[in-house]
Amino acid sequence: MTIREELDSMQQEASARIPQEVLSFFSKPGGHSLIIRGEAGTGKTTLSLQLIEELAQYNNSHYLSTRVSDILLLVQFPWLGEKIYGKQYTSFVKNQVPWITGEGDPDTAHIIPRDDGAHDVGLKKLMDIYHDERRAGADDFPAMEDVNRVYDAVKGALPQRSLVVIDSLDALAERHGLENAPFITAIQKDLVESYGANIIFVFENNEKEYDYLADGSVVLSSQEHQGRTIRHLKVQKLRGCEIKQFRYLFTLKGGRVQSFGNIKTLDVTPDREWSSLTDSRGKISSGLVDLDRLLGGGFNPGAAVLYEIGKNVPMEIISLMEQSLVANFASQRRGALWLPMKRVSADTVKKQLSAAIHPNLFDKCIRIPELAVQSEAGRSNHVLRVEGADVAADLKWDLLTYSLKSADMPYLTLFGFDTLESIYGENVMSGLTEHIATLKQNGGVFAAFSSESTQSNKKLIDLSTVHLKIERIDGVLTLYGEEPFTECNAVTLEWRERGGCLSLTPVV
Repeated sequence: MTIREELDSMQQEASARIPQEVLSFFSKPGGHSLIIRGEAGTGKTTLSLQLIEELAQYNNSHYLSTRVSDILLLVQFPWLGEKIYGKQYTSFVKNQVPWITGEGDPDTAHIIPRDDGAHDVGLKKLMDIYHDERRAGADDFPAMEDVNRVYDAVKGALPQRSLVVIDSLDALAERHGLENAPFITAIQKDLVESYGANIIFVFENNEKEYDYLADGSVVLSSQEHQGRTIRHLKVQKLRGCEIKQFRYLFTLKGGRVQSFGNIKTLDVTPDREWSSLTDSRGKISSGLVDLDRLLGGGFNPGAAVLYEIGKNVPMEIISLMEQSLVANFASQRRGALWLPMKRVSADTVKKQLSAAIHPNLFDKCIRIPELAVQSEAGRSNHVLRVEGADVAADLKWDLLTYSLKSADMPYLTLFGFDTLESIYGENVMSGLTEHIATLKQNGGVFAAFSSESTQSNKKLIDLSTVHLKIERIDGVLTLYGEEPFTECNAVTLEWRERGGCLSLTPVV
């Protein structure tokens, strides 16, 4: 498998509209019922509509909206159209019909026996309860007309299986003056068990008291994280289905649900020449297309950039960020001083980037500090031999410019501070003052990668003009800016013709 194929596969697995467990649950033979619950504004309606879209090949789709008019839904979700509303879409829009049917693919639909209505035991019991409460023939609302339409739609589609979304069950029960439980029980017994339909009950709150009546339940929630909106999808139960991941981070970007799975450990070694991202609007590129977008084009000349790394962030992802920034400088023949966050030999680093940066270009533009006691003098042009006792002496500006005399300015200095502190000690920042000041005066970029164990964090935060945080939330890698302030972004892997292969999707 090529790197492109591997990245495409990982992107599809890590970033999907709907969690695979939920799709697998509805794709199994027979009928299934799912409760979607959560507070207002968490995305319940959007998720239920997308399930209709995703499961179109298995089901005839029916959507019953009890709170919001169907015309308004089309305004709010313009991507619906014929894809969900099927052949009835045109007449529906014209006549504003409250019940819409969209046909699925008959070749892939689940086949169940046609029924004459003799099994509608639950509906009959529900009608008895309704008549007891309201008296038969009440004038304010035709007795269970909307519920009967649901039954007729499901039975009329036989022998093909149907998917019915009731949004919301609370409103349906309230409309008829009944409790939720009798509705769920009746529909579960008749439509799910007798007719093999898939049913989605949307609830307007986050109460779990009815979860036991359905085959599965999913909870949507949103919360604040460092002043930013974070959305969670929690799989409570899916009867008969293996749940590999119980909690997902998701976004409603573009009015659609996009969930993110756990990011896997990987080792993506570049297999092609780096195609650089050039300066835009006077800013220097980070080497990542989406990060440049997030920062309004990239880094200002003279920027001090802090990448603050949280717990359990895969080091391979950090390496990709480092490689993208260094490779983008080198591809433009600009000089880069680079001490990786992951401590490896200079020769190993050069070998890893040999496909992206030609060895001759690497020798001209990149210098990797290495202790003199561990390196032979004159052995490699890309090695900057240091004594390791005094960082100010080791990184004097005139020594650096002489070493990079074949490279152009502005320069990049990129330090993994855990590695740097392991060489020079926790007070290393005091010795970097002159180096950083001169670098900034010459329009270069100072980039620091730090972890929770980095002793220099406070000083780095005070110094930084760009402060990025990289954390793991619900197993998903996220990136957001403290300075400048940005929304939270899910980090996934995606093949790019130019720039790095890290993709950022806003979580909104």
